[in-house]
Amino acid sequence: MKQKRNLSPGRPAARAQHLYHYTRAEWADSILREGVIRTTVPNLRPPTDLEEVEVLLSRGFVQIEAGSPSVVWLTSEDRPGSGDDHGLPQEKRAVRIAVDVGAQPWNRWAPRQKNYDKQWVRHLGRVGGGKSSTWHVHTNPIAMRDVVEVRDLITNHVLYSRGAE
Repeated sequence: MKQKRNLSPGRPAARAQHLYHYTRAEWADSILREGVIRTTVPNLRPPTDLEEVEVLLSRGFVQIEAGSPSVVWLTSEDRPGSGDDHGLPQEKRAVRIAVDVGAQPWNRWAPRQKNYDKQWVRHLGRVGGGKSSTWHVHTNPIAMRDVVEVRDLITNHVLYSRGAE
């Protein structure tokens, strides 16, 4: 019997591996409590008003790129790295969340968006340690049903595992 292919947009028919979302310990607590990984700014252009960015960040949600969809940032890398790779600050390397969702490679998705700034995207690739080819975006919040595992990388303690609840 022939297997049906999943042709819904943004959801590939098959995935060989999980994707990963890295975050701070306190944000992981919020994700586990609320049951969702929320979307954030897609970084298609440089911020123009740093004061506005600081205010939005202090509220825990950023959407400063009007006309651009917000995204959940993911990577195919199962290790967060260190130093300048991925452009992640050290505190955002504390928790790894493995997810099973369809996502689009960021470097293919970004040029198709309204507010795309080619020079800024190249800059992000450089400050991300050349790892931008591993970056992916999912344009909707990610529910816990799509989370495979949440692991504290400082203690190596599993905070959540699908099927273990």
